[in-house]
Amino acid sequence: EGADIGFIIKSEEMRNVEYIHNNILYRLVWLLLIISIPISFLISKEQSKLSGNADYLRQKQAEKILKKYMKQATEAAKLHKPEFYTSAQTGLSNYISDKLKIPRGSTTEDVLDKLKLFDILPDFEMQISIFLKKCIEVRFMPGGSSSNSIKQDFDELKEIIAKLSKTKRRKNK
Repeated sequence: EGADIGFIIKSEEMRNVEYIHNNILYRLVWLLLIISIPISFLISKEQSKLSGNADYLRQKQAEKILKKYMKQATEAAKLHKPEFYTSAQTGLSNYISDKLKIPRGSTTEDVLDKLKLFDILPDFEMQISIFLKKCIEVRFMPGGSSSNSIKQDFDELKEIIAKLSKTKRRKNK
């Protein structure tokens, strides 16, 4: 008899129990979980945009592709190689075509025609046109470049890209 009540605590002293919800680590985990929900929602929304719209993806990657060709152009310009013009023309044409949502294999004339969709001044549009035409001429005509002209053209390319990156596309065209 009395064997079944052996688990009863006979001491009158109560021990202090710290509940888990009062723990700082517990609250920190909950805070991180609550913050991660909207962040994961935004990431999934962006991923669905990227997977569903190829033009949107091209516009997002335009800067990255431009940097790749600018790196090649910079290296060629430092070495005063005429390959600068190939990288400059390809990078600039791809950047403009990605931003304007036109096919990448389009001719330079098509790219220049579509350039009117940007809010740019006519003299800046002419500067881009002259630069791209010069790149084509130097690429396909032997002896069309010198080390001074490569340096000047590299500075002009940097100026064109800086101006282009600040311009916005017109909404209503």
